[in-house]
Amino acid sequence: AWVLAEPRVTCPILGARNLEQFNDTIEGLKITLTPEERAAIPAVAPGRWVGVDPVYGR
Repeated sequence: AWVLAEPRVTCPILGARNLEQFNDTIEGLKITLTPEERAAIPAVAPGRWVGVDPVYGR
């Protein structure tokens, strides 16, 4: 849900190793996060964006 709502993401890539994971992922596509939920995610799961590494393009 977060990936689909994130404007910096142009194409989410779904990954699953088995049918159960695939079905869970498909169900997750139905979730809509509130603005408050989206704002809270970086506080509990801080991270760095792949693709903004200064090594790219050298």
